[in-house]
Amino acid sequence: MFASKKIGKNILNYFEDVNKKTYTCEQIVDSWDNVVDYTMEDLTKGRKGLRKAQLGAIFAIRAHWIISDEVSTIVMPTGTGKTETMITTIVAEQIKKTFILVPSDLLRKQTVSSCCKLGILKEIGVINQCAKFPNVLLLKSLPQSTKELEKALYAANIIVSTASLVSRFRDEYMSLLSDICDVMVVDEAHHIEATRWNQIKSYFRKKRILQFTATPFRNDGRKMDGNI
Repeated sequence: MFASKKIGKNILNYFEDVNKKTYTCEQIVDSWDNVVDYTMEDLTKGRKGLRKAQLGAIFAIRAHWIISDEVSTIVMPTGTGKTETMITTIVAEQIKKTFILVPSDLLRKQTVSSCCKLGILKEIGVINQCAKFPNVLLLKSLPQSTKELEKALYAANIIVSTASLVSRFRDEYMSLLSDICDVMVVDEAHHIEATRWNQIKSYFRKKRILQFTATPFRNDGRKMDGNI
């Protein structure tokens, strides 16, 4: 069953088995080894799997990361399943710690809920049942101290927050967040104001960054950076 606990004012979501056993981040990531099935969905044959747009995005990301660590922008039409694409990438690459940045509180809550259960990926057979569910941190409030933030980050595989909150982090908080996380994923990237985004991104310049969007142009009309 799924459970949660507060670390300061932020919430760590995790899974307990029938014996109330929980798992460390390392145990969870180890369970993700070779658990992804890349079968394509075919509704005419009643076959479940990943959609064509999702497969294209996942393979494009993995190909990009083989040759480059530069920022990449994944353009996927609305309704094609960006969140499941993110989750599949995190599991397939066995990413130890992922920071997901979203533009709104509503999307933050939705993303946390999806990540906790690995979306619908277990249900449709894309992720094997043996894969453990991630520990997911809902980062919704300014930490009271660096020690509190460090405790929360080390307990989580996936950290989800908003640009409006993170842009108010002190320098030591941002340095800690960027040092601990291996990858930053930005959802609905075109909604994040350019100045705020550049401020946050500057801390992650040595890390892999994925920007997911339905359009490569920001709300202010500027073209987004990164390899599309």
